This record gives sequence, C-alpha cells and structure tokens, in this order.
Amino acid sequence: EKTLNVSGITPLPPRETPPGVTPELPCFISRTLCNFTYGPTTLKVRVCEAEILEQTCMPTPPYTCIPASARCKEGGEIFYATDFVRIERSFPARVEYEYHIYVPCNKSYLIQPEYRHLRPKISPHCEWKGDWRAIKGNFVPATEPFASGYDFTFEPYDEAGPSLSIVVNATRPRPRLGEPVEVKVLGYDDRGITSIWEKVDLTFVDGSSRFGTWVNLTLVPGMEGSTAGANFAIRGRRIMQARITVKVCDYGGNAHELTRSISFGGCDDGIQNYGETGVDCGGPCPSRCMNCLGDLEVGENPSAYLYSPEHWDDIGFYATVALREYAVFHGIPLRELDTSDEYIDAIRWWVSRHMGYRGDDYNEICFNEMLGLNYHPRDYGHGDFYQRAYDTILFSSSCTNITNEKNETWSAPSDANKWFFGDCDDFSILTSALLRSLGVSSRCVFSAEQLGHAFNIVNYKSKYRILEPQFGAIMTDDYYPTNIWNDKIGAAAVYVGEGKVRPYEYTLNYPGCEGPSVRIYDGDFGEKTLWLDWNGWKDNVKVGVADYNSDGMDDIVACWYPPPHISAIYEEMSLYSTGSGFRAPEEDIPQTRAVEFEVTVGCGRVFVEEPGLPIVRYGDPSASGSCRRIEFLQGPSSERENGTGNVTVGRLLWKEKFSFDGDLPMVGDFNGDGLDDIIKFGSPRISGDVYVSLSRGNKFIWYNHLWHPEFCLDGTPLIGDFNGDGRDDIVCFQNGEVYVALSTIFGASEKKLWKDNFCFENDVPLVGDFNGDGRDDIACVRAQGENVKIWVALANLSHIIYTPSCNRCDVPIYHDTYWPDKCP
Repeated sequence: EKTLNVSGITPLPPRETPPGVTPELPCFISRTLCNFTYGPTTLKVRVCEAEILEQTCMPTPPYTCIPASARCKEGGEIFYATDFVRIERSFPARVEYEYHIYVPCNKSYLIQPEYRHLRPKISPHCEWKGDWRAIKGNFVPATEPFASGYDFTFEPYDEAGPSLSIVVNATRPRPRLGEPVEVKVLGYDDRGITSIWEKVDLTFVDGSSRFGTWVNLTLVPGMEGSTAGANFAIRGRRIMQARITVKVCDYGGNAHELTRSISFGGCDDGIQNYGETGVDCGGPCPSRCMNCLGDLEVGENPSAYLYSPEHWDDIGFYATVALREYAVFHGIPLRELDTSDEYIDAIRWWVSRHMGYRGDDYNEICFNEMLGLNYHPRDYGHGDFYQRAYDTILFSSSCTNITNEKNETWSAPSDANKWFFGDCDDFSILTSALLRSLGVSSRCVFSAEQLGHAFNIVNYKSKYRILEPQFGAIMTDDYYPTNIWNDKIGAAAVYVGEGKVRPYEYTLNYPGCEGPSVRIYDGDFGEKTLWLDWNGWKDNVKVGVADYNSDGMDDIVACWYPPPHISAIYEEMSLYSTGSGFRAPEEDIPQTRAVEFEVTVGCGRVFVEEPGLPIVRYGDPSASGSCRRIEFLQGPSSERENGTGNVTVGRLLWKEKFSFDGDLPMVGDFNGDGLDDIIKFGSPRISGDVYVSLSRGNKFIWYNHLWHPEFCLDGTPLIGDFNGDGRDDIVCFQNGEVYVALSTIFGASEKKLWKDNFCFENDVPLVGDFNGDGRDDIACVRAQGENVKIWVALANLSHIIYTPSCNRCDVPIYHDTYWPDKCP
C-alpha cells in the first residue's frame, strides 16, 4: 500500500523505468465529497487497482448467471488521499471536500471513502458510520486517464447525538485532601453508546498542575438506567482540584462532551490547609483573617518601576492629599479613615475625579517630543506606553494641545478638576501606587489586564472584586482578566507570556465552586403559520425588520432596488403586523430614496450593504435613547494597521481590529445591561465561531472574546431576544432547521434545535417580535416572481435557571474562580 498525503495537485515525480519500457504517466482521480459533517481529519479516500471479473453462468439449469463485477486486485497497488480542499457553497449553504489522487495511467481503479483512525490528542474522535452514495459510480476505467466527477454523498446512519451526565460519589460535597472519589459517566442514546473517554487535569496544593491524557473506559451496558456507562476513581494526597472532561460516542459517530471540576479540602473544614494563611481564610480562601494594611515597602518586581519607587514619599504625599479631600467632601473626620476598605473608597473616588482619559499616541508625544523625557517603557517588553505613577502626577497635565501622527488633535478638557491624564493602564497603575503607598498590602491590590483593557482587582469587604478606576466603581460586570501584577507580584506583560500571573493564584474567593450551573427549560418556536400571500413583489428587493408604526409589534420593511440601467427611484414598502398576519401595502406605494430606507428602519435589523463600503448597522451603544449609526470598516486582515477592522459610532472610533473580510457583524445587547454591543460571526463562516465585544458606553471592549464556538455551520446567522430576558441571543437557519443559543450571564448557552422544516434555499429568514409579547419570533420570506409568501413561527416561553453548586449567590466564574463577586 502507498499513502500519499496530497495537498494540492502537484504531479508526482516521474518514475525511473528500464530502457525500452514505456513509462506509466501519472494520471489523477478527483471530485468532491458532500454532506460530510464529522471533520476531514477522520476521513480518507481509498483507491485500489481494480480487476474485472467476467460474467459467468452455470452450465446446467436453471443457468443462473453472476454478472460482471470489479474488485480490488490481489497484490495490486493501493493509494490514499488524506488531505482535502475545503469548498464552501452558498446556494444552498454547505461544505464540500475536494480530493485529488494521483495514480499510474492505463489501469482501472475502485474508489471508496473510509474512516481514518487517529490517535486522540486534543480530543478523541468518534467513529462515524454511514453509506457513501456514488453519484457517478466508484469504478474508474483505464480509458479515463484524468477522471473527474467522481462525487460521493454521505448518508449517516444516525444524526441524533447522545447525552451524558457525570455523577461524583464522595462522602461530602467538598472531599478532604487525599480522600478518594469515584466518578460515574452515564451515556444515553437511542441507537447505542460505542465508547466513553475521560481526561483528568490535576492541580496540586503547591500550585503545580498536570494535564491528563485521554483514556478509553470500559463500557458497562445499562449502568444505573443509562444506555451504557463507565466509572473511574481519582486518588492522590496532594490533589487540590481535579478537572474532569468526558466524551461519549454513539453508534453513528456523534459525540457529546462535558466538563466538571472537583475541589479537595477547602475553606469550610476548620483546618488551616489548602494554602490558607489562617483557618479557612487567606491564601486561596476569603481573606477575613488577612490584614490588608501594614505593607509600606515598595517591591522590586520587573514592573515595580511603574510605581516610581524613587519618588515613593511623593506618591504617599498625594495619597494623603486624596484622603483629606475625600474626608472633607464627604464630611468625614480624617482620623476615621483607617481601614483598607476606606482607603480604597477614597482613592478610587479621587482618581476618577481628577484623572482624564488620553490615549497612548498622545501620551508618548507629550512625554518624549514635547517634554523631552526620553521615556520608553517598551524597552521592558510591555507593548504599551505605560506611564510611571509619579510622571502621571507631575507631567501628564503639562501638554494641553497635542497633535498625533494622523494629524488629530487632543486638547485638555475645560474641567478644572482634571489634573492628570492617561489611558486605562495609567489609571490602574496610579490607583495601585497610591494604595500601596498608604500601606495597603500587595496581596490586596493589583493591576489587572485583559486584551484591550486594564483595571484593578482589590480585596474589598473581605473579597476580591473588580475596581474600574476610570469610573471609581466596584464592578459586577463581565471582565475577563488574563494577568494580574503589582510591585511585588507578577509583571505588566499583557502582550507577552513571560511574567504573567494567573488571576486565581492570588484572588480566589470560592475555590471549587462550579457554577452557577445553567439550565435551559423548554424553549422552541410554535407552529409555522402563513401570515402573508400577496401578488405585488418585485425583483431586487431587500427586506428588514422594524416596528415601523410604533405599535409594539415588529413589521417587515422592504425596499426595491431598480437594476443599474433603469432610471428609477427606490421604492419602499411596509408590511404591517397585526399580531397574527401582515397587511399587504396599499396600491399607492410611497417612494423614497434608499438612504431613507436605512433611517426609517432605524434600530431594526436590516442589512444594507454595498461592495467596497463599510457595513452599516444601527444601535444604541451608549444608552442615549436614540439610534446611532455604527460602521464596520472591513477589508483584508493584513491591512489592520491601516484602519481595516475598525468600528466607529457616529464618527468616533470605538473599536480597533474587530471585523474583517468575510466576517458578518451585527449589533445587539448581549449581556442585558442596556448598552448595545457588537458581535461577529467569524470568517470563514463555516468555522461557526462567534465573537462579542461589549459596550462600556464610550467604547467596545474585549478582543476576540469567543461567545460561542462552532455555532452556525453552513447556515445563516441572526440575532434576537427569544426568551425576553433582555439579552440578545443568536440563531442559525440551516437547511430548514433553526438552532438557538440563549445568552446567559456567562455567554451563549449550548445551541438547541428550536424548529425544523422552516426556511430553505433561496428563502430569506428574519427575526422580530411580530406579536408584541416581548419575545422575538422568526419569519421566512419566499418570493417567486410577483408572489411573496411570509411564514412566521412565534417563540414559546423558555426559562434560564442558574443553580450555584456551592450554595453561594449567583456569581460568574472566570479562570476557575468567582469574581467579580456579586455576593454581599
């Protein structure tokens, strides 16, 4: 057998042949594999040299004949194709895989796609099962040297995936250190479970970790009422946390994966263990016993220079000024400000009152070109212009008018209370330095970083919490820190790996609490009902959704775009919803310009896109009560330094490097805070990955925050609030099926099938609240000539329930820990 890893169609090198022998020229067999959704890494195409078996008949009655057939020649050559060219089709939306196999000419061959066994690395593969239907046949005659068109369509045996559950048997909710734990995995499927895999990642009491490898467990049919189950045990004296990942495969090759964490020891066992600095507190536990005051000495970590240790007394002087001003402003005797919590209250109030935002492009020009400080923090590997705390206080206000390289000008605000200037990093550094100079411990105040933003984490009222220094607020919003640091711990290294500290190493509130778990109850769309059947449609019509007449029910708005060679103005028509149907427009259709179409639709979901121009959406990202124009400047990702990928609101830049060619951006409120955010369904669309950037009222934060992986494969994605909880959800229309992933406090939940047999090829799916019940519904527009039919399926009631497994209040989990903390 010969295995050829083909990645393209480069010919094989010519064979060496004896003199006088005609060489066998390389020929090829090619075409596509359709309807295969299990991943190309598990697929190979086998080509064997064929031999023909002639028809044979019995010489005696009843003279039965065996027809001629082909089979793989014994001892013949065999070739494999294991690399495929991925092709994305639009109408209908689907994925095909193209194969090319080079073979010697002048021979016949048989072709057959097969399962390719792989050693599990990242995750084990389930062995898919099904039939390959050959469109042209799987026999290639010798008379066809360049054989093209040998297509195969996959017909799976089972398309419904399995379900599973993890059962942990222990003597208490949080086992003691060293206590063995038995884990049962129960799989359910109507066709049968073929395999169960497990992988356990371990974290030990000294902070070290060990990543597990995938193990194929022994199946036990019917275990505890399941289709099949398996069990295993976790044992070890030094294990602090075990992160279990299990995967089940069903008969057809479908998979379901689930993760659960188990913590050993903890903060409620009455013993000083688990890295605690006191009994059930300190270290990774709530810091009730930890004194946050009395640490006045500046450290010597790589980023300690940002705290201006050579001017430590001056930093302390300004911190005292902050305390005095806070006390006077709030009518509090200064002597009563004597706890770390009160220091945090005073400093966060003072910094937000006296510091204004100014971007790094202006800050660097101010410090080096205008003031001649010759300061270059990039020499320390930051990838950002971090200002030293004392420089922020002493120099940042010296530049009142700055022009950057783009010929844009920054001018100092007229607010006399603004004494210092810098970006989010500088807010965070100054806040940390002032608190540290007052003696707040390095274990109680940190600068924190996530891609695109910096803030603080402080130990406030006995728990670690997010402090947003620009607002002076203790936050309960969604932050996603990747690194924490101060003068004694870690390093300011958000753009480089060296020196990073995982946040939960020092800021853990409730170790081991998984949850609150998210449960989705009910949730689907009702009966598909015809709401409009009307003769009056035209070609080149674009449709959108908006409450055109402000009656609380979304309508459908359509705009007819005449062909380029016809001199005519654009026609706009509205199909008003009655709650159970759409009213056809009157014969006298008002005519307007296309720009009016965008404006009248307002914040409705309509996509007016022109090649070469920014993608335009409408929303209210600042909660101003009015719709604002949001533009996505798309282009090749290679041109991101030239402004490609930027997002503007009005004429102001709110986000850099977000959406590029092939991405589909939209606008909606995905975390329910009343501010419209931005979302993109990434390119290539077939990956299905969905990313969100949340609004902070004056900018969008997060770079490439994955909201839902592999969501809309081969489909049309849209957004809508389908359960009426104030958070926009995501929906995918795919080959008649409608999948929904509801947005939760943690991101999008697992996608579920909410409707089938709904919207097909050449139909236009829409989303809107067509009956005014507060839940978005789905519509399907089908136009054939002058006739248009519109079907609607109304959203039924659904619920999201959060159940914290550690019996705490509902708080989000980030990096294996709870914070920001919403508990009192």
